[in-house]
Amino acid sequence: MKKFILISLLLPFWCYGQNAEFPTTFKLAKNNIIWQETYKTDLSFNDFAEAIELSEYFDNVKIKNDYLICKLKPYKLDFRKYGYKWGQTATFISNSYISGNVKFDYKEGNYRVSIKNINFNSEGDFFYSKPNTKYNTFEFLVLNKNNEFKIRKIYLRMYDMMNKDFNIKTTISYDKENADW
Repeated sequence: MKKFILISLLLPFWCYGQNAEFPTTFKLAKNNIIWQETYKTDLSFNDFAEAIELSEYFDNVKIKNDYLICKLKPYKLDFRKYGYKWGQTATFISNSYISGNVKFDYKEGNYRVSIKNINFNSEGDFFYSKPNTKYNTFEFLVLNKNNEFKIRKIYLRMYDMMNKDFNIKTTISYDKENADW
């Protein structure tokens, strides 16, 4: 019976400690994690740029020849929206604001979004985080024996939620007729 209780207590730690595959939309580059996705669009570059400027998700939009750069407005990730519960979500996710630098590359009929410097800005004092501390998503990776980056399952949830959320925020649509009322 003692062995059963011991195994029952250690099983959750063993499960969370296993490595999982890194999501394909996230890429590693020079101690930074970049989220990148490509979409099709029917919008002209001008309409595309206007849609981003009017979006509630982006700040400091700067328009260049065939790309835009901006900042992701800091926001709290709604883990419940993606099917996770409070107890399944790490405190640095549920009690932090996500921010990052965004670049939209535009080519006729397509655009690629890259989000760099993805950070969690903590708003309170939780277990290991201090108030008003910025954590870069790169800090949550683990380097294995072969110098390959792996991610632990508990953090895989974080990347799954961010991937879904970034897809929603960067899918750009624009209704020009209703925009100029």
